[in-house]
Order: sequence, then structure tokens, then C-alpha cells
Amino acid sequence: MTQEFKISESGLLPVNRQRLIKQLADSTIFNVFDAIVELVTNSDDSYLKLEQDGKIISGRIDIYLTRGPHGQCKELVVSDEASGMGYSDLKRAIEFSGETSGFKEGRGVRGFFGRGLKESIIALGKGEILTLRNNVLCRAEICYNTEKKDAEFNLYDPVGDKSKEELLDLGFSSGVGTVVKIAVSNEKKGYLPAKKTLPDQLSAHFALRGILSSNSRFVYLHVKESERCDKMRYDQPLKYIPTEGILIFDKDIVIDRSGELVHYKIFEANEQLDSPRNLYGRAGLLIKTENAILENQLFGFETDPNGLYFFGEIICPGIAKAIRSGDESIVNLNRGGLDWRHEFSKNLDKASKNILDELIKKRKEKMKANEEIKIDEPLEKMLDKLCKALGDLAKDELEETEPTPGEIQSFMIRPLVANIEPSTFKNLSVYAPEYLVDQEGTRVVSVISSNHKIVIGEQNITLQKHKKYSGILKSTFKVSGNEEGQISTITTKLGSLVAIAEVRIGPQKKGKKHKKLSAGGGGIFTKVSPAIDDNPIQRFNLKPGGIIEIYVKFPGVDKYLSEDLSGAYTLEGKMMLGEILIEAFCRYVARKRGATRSAEIDQFMFEMDRLRKKCSRTVYDVIFNTNLEKILA
Repeated sequence: MTQEFKISESGLLPVNRQRLIKQLADSTIFNVFDAIVELVTNSDDSYLKLEQDGKIISGRIDIYLTRGPHGQCKELVVSDEASGMGYSDLKRAIEFSGETSGFKEGRGVRGFFGRGLKESIIALGKGEILTLRNNVLCRAEICYNTEKKDAEFNLYDPVGDKSKEELLDLGFSSGVGTVVKIAVSNEKKGYLPAKKTLPDQLSAHFALRGILSSNSRFVYLHVKESERCDKMRYDQPLKYIPTEGILIFDKDIVIDRSGELVHYKIFEANEQLDSPRNLYGRAGLLIKTENAILENQLFGFETDPNGLYFFGEIICPGIAKAIRSGDESIVNLNRGGLDWRHEFSKNLDKASKNILDELIKKRKEKMKANEEIKIDEPLEKMLDKLCKALGDLAKDELEETEPTPGEIQSFMIRPLVANIEPSTFKNLSVYAPEYLVDQEGTRVVSVISSNHKIVIGEQNITLQKHKKYSGILKSTFKVSGNEEGQISTITTKLGSLVAIAEVRIGPQKKGKKHKKLSAGGGGIFTKVSPAIDDNPIQRFNLKPGGIIEIYVKFPGVDKYLSEDLSGAYTLEGKMMLGEILIEAFCRYVARKRGATRSAEIDQFMFEMDRLRKKCSRTVYDVIFNTNLEKILA
């Protein structure tokens, strides 16, 4: 008779900050795709360790998805045939403290901190981990108790006499490996793309490309319908096929004074690629260190039609070196890639922008994409007036009043965007819940300006109890600058927590002589200009410097606005112009207000742009090619 599982240990998951465990999981796992990436990466790391020890492996990883109504994922299972875990290893794997991936010990794995397994389960619902090594089966369960707001676990006694049939029923395809099963109850995170796009999106996901292009990995996707559990919808291998292109830049570049070296390999494709704002977009430069792919970036050119022809990679050995030396601040601990506030990241961003800018300029010159177009003077005056009005509205939205207690759920700064007249001071305030401050173990907030021409009154301030709200702490600091046009990122740090704001030095008051900063309110929106790119992915683009570029060849726009925007003299053209500028305003403010959720915002906006482009040509062709008078007659 086979031995049954018996609970050996149970309780709350070991973690220093139990109250933040759900927040940590939700900030790490935004959707089912994130969980798949984490679990597949964990399986791949197990294989990598075996390979590095000279072991023979199968390299097989299976992904099982059960789809429910309306495209919702009801269950996610990921299994492998790697090393499996013993009881003590499994116990350590479900802890939220300690590094379990082996990266810091010198292992060339893709996961840095051994995170992702627990976060995936807690963010999506509840789950179990089954792991088999040396014919001994270990099991753990994890769930989040929404009433108690605690993450709970059950760890079972090892079992040593399961038959092959029983192991097969549990999901094991061989005599060793790990099976992770997650019952997905969080509908907000459980949506799956349609059958046609799901395999392609998974195959091209930037974080999986290294695994799915490896000749020693064999990843299979299995999908079935929950209503018809006996019938598999489809089974197919997942493989990433590299994009074709011409190598145009292949150099080592020193990005800072210390001699930090990174290697760029950039290709130009024959056709326009999907934006890296979409996690499976093929345009962009993969930021790599050893076996890990951290991000896919176009460094501000994500919506530039010419920028979307470039793809490649940036090899950054310094990232792995920094983490092993103890500098974990170089990456976002929520698995969001690099932390772009770190000095290394800033230098990488600057160097990459310069390289891509030159490549895009050369392409534009070659294609003659954007010529300077003269706009009629009355129309130009109206556009300047619109810029100022929208800039004033944006300032009003972003220079908001004090947040309410319900809004203060984390360490935050207000206003998010501050416009300051030269030689004057403006107060910025930081807020935090008292329990969060206590967990950080300090009330001292450090304040840093990225621009030495914009100065901070005090570089260290102390949080005090809020005069009106219990359980809330607050402090203020002054910011000033003398030179118009200067912009600074203000970074505030409370322990491990960070909040940022943007400060601009704007025009002086009326009656004083000053250089005109821009037409827009506080320089937020400075100019509206046409762009005649042949294959734009959206109707407009917000360029650095507050310029709103309208792509006049986008479907629908080309029917109402001509290349010089003179269509705006007609009623229909005015409506189209207004619609585009309203959308530009909303997009700018939404992104600024949702800075901590920028990945979700960019993903949503990319889908909006993609779907708008897909349907716009059809809609406007029908509208303009139908003789309504004849039908009505």
C-alpha cells in the first residue's frame, strides 16, 4: 500500500514583512505570462546547474494551460525533468528570504535571486509544488489568506514508494523533476490571448528567447478547455526563430569614466517590427548579463516608426559583477529589469540613446521620412495656443493637492511634476504609512537632484506625524533654480523605498524680461508638428521636449488632415485634430500619474495602438467609399 502525504510543517510563509507579501507578489507578477516566464526560467536554471556539473539532461519543459470562459486561465502547470528537490531544498525554496538560484555563488543561471515561484502562486491564486529526487517525493502547498492577509503554507512529509503510474498521474514524465500547479482565481491576472496568438506571443517573449532558442531545451505548450477537460485543444513545441536583419553596429563601448565596457550588436530589419513596449515585440535591444535577459529596450524610440527597424543586444558583464559584489540596487527587485535610477543604468541609457539616435537619423536621411513641412501661420498660432492650454491643464492635474489617507498606501511624493519660476522656492512633500516606515527602520528621507542647477533645500529630512491624519507620516523640502529651461529628476529614498518627481524651471512672471521657454504651459507641450512616415504604428508620438508629432499617413488621419495639417480648416479636420490632441494629453498625464505601473500602462497603450491601426483602415475605407446619398435615396 502506498504511503499517503502527511503534513510535517505548516504556518505562515517565512518572510520578514508578512504584510507586504501580497504587494510583493502583485508587483512581480502582472499576469499569467509573467508566471510562465518565472516558472520556465526556474526549470531552465535547474538544467543549467546540471549542465555545469557535467550531467546529461533531457532539457524538456512542459507548460499546461487550462482555459475557462472568456479566455480566462483556470490552471497553470509547469513541469520539468531536471534535478528535483529534497525536503530541505523545498523548504528553503518557499521562503522569502535568502538567495536560492545559485547566481551569487557563481552559477551562470538566468534567475538572479531565486524569486518567482512563491510570487507566481500568491499573485494568481493558490498552488502546490511536487518535486522528485532519488525516488523520494516532496510536496508543499502555498496560498494567500485574503481574510487574514497572510501567506500560508503546508509542507508534507516525504514519500518514497510512489509507483510509476501514480507519479505519471501527478504530472511526472520521468523519475526526477519538479511539477508546479497553480489554480488561477485572480481574474485580473488570468487572461490568455486567443489561440492564434498565444504560441507566437510566448515564443517571442523577450525574457524567454534565450531558453527557446537553445538547442538543448525542448519546451512544449499544451492547452485545453476547462469545459472539455478530456480533450486537449493543442500541443505544440515553442521555439524562438531569430529575426532576420543586417548587422550594422558591432562594437565595445565604454559608458562611464571608470571604464565600464558593454558590447552592442545591432541589426536593421527589412520590415518594421513590433514595439518592445509589447513584451513580445521583436524591435529593441535585449539587455543581457551572462545567461540572463533583463529587458528589451529602444531607449525612448519605442514609437518612432524608423526606430522599430532596429533590434539586437547589449552585453553588460558589469551587471552580474555588481550583483555578486553585493550591489543589488542595479536591478529592480520586483523582476522589472534594470533600476534606471542606478548610475550604471543612467550611463547605459545615455550611451544607447546616442547610438540609436545616430542610426535612426541615418535611416531617416536614407528614406527621406520626415521632411520639414511649412504650416500656415494662422494654423500655427492656433496650435501654439492649444499647446499652452493643454500644458496648463496638465500642470493642474499633476500639481495636485494633498492626497487623502486612502491614497497613501506606499511611500510617495507630491507633486509628481512641479513647475517653478526662477529664483523662487517650491515645497514638495513626501508621505508614507506609519507601519511601512517602522518596517524600514528609519524616518530619515534622503533627497537628491539629478541636475546641479536645480538645488534642494535639505538633503536629509525627517518624517513627522501628519497633523490631520493618524497613521500617516509627512515631511516637506524646498526646491529652487535660477535658469529657465532646466529640468531635474528629484529622487527621494526611505530605506529601500524610492519615490521620484520631475521639476522644471519655467518662465518668470509677467512684466519681467525673460527668454521664452516654450509655447506650452510650463514647457509640457511645446509644439504640434506633422510627420510623414510611411508606416506609422500610431496616430501621434510624444517626443522629448514636449513635441506632439501627428502621423498624417495613419489610416483615418490621412482622410482628414493633409501633410501640412491644412485639413484642420475643415470641420472634420478640426474634429480629428482635437481627438488626437485630447488623446495625447490623456496619455501624458496617465503615464505621469501611474509612474509606478508604467509597464502595465505601456502594455495597454501598445495594444490600443495595435488594434486602432488594425481596424482604422477598414473603418475609414467603408466610411469614405460608401455613397450615403445614393443609399438614402
